[in-house]
Amino acid sequence: MQDTVDEADLVIIGHRTDYKKGEEMPEGITIYIERVLKGNIEAFSEITVRTMYGMCPYGIYMKDETALVFLKKLKKPKWSWQSIIPHKFDYTSVSYGCAPKAIPFVDGKIKIGNFLLTPDELEDGQALIFPSKQIYVPPPEKQDIIEEDAN
Repeated sequence: MQDTVDEADLVIIGHRTDYKKGEEMPEGITIYIERVLKGNIEAFSEITVRTMYGMCPYGIYMKDETALVFLKKLKKPKWSWQSIIPHKFDYTSVSYGCAPKAIPFVDGKIKIGNFLLTPDELEDGQALIFPSKQIYVPPPEKQDIIEEDAN
C-alpha cells in the first residue's frame, strides 16, 4: 500500500458525484475532492477520472461512495495515432501490480492492514506516510486574476 501512495500523483478522499443506479461501466467518472492527502490540487473541487480503456476496465470505478483514491495524472499522448480516445479525463488509477485503486469508507472508517481509521487518523499518518502538505498553487491564469483582485 505504501508503494501505491509513493507512486501516486494524487491521493484523496473523494466522493463520486455522477453515479446512476444500474449504470454500465462508464468511460469515466467525476469525483468531488473532500481531502487531499498527497498532491497539488485544491480540495472541494471536482476531477474527472478515466474508467475504461477501450473495452477494458483498467481505470478506477466507484459507485455512490466515499473512498481513499490513488491517482496518476493522465498525460497527453505524444503521437497522434495514440489519440484514438480523446483526452478528456484528468486522472487515472495507479495501475501496476497489486496497486489499490480506491478503498471505500464504511461507517466513516477505512480498513488498512490491521487498522480501522477515520479520515483524521489516516491523515495523521497512523497507517500510511504521506509527504508533507503542499500548499495549492493556482495555475498561472488564475494567479493573474488573484493579483488583479488584490490591486
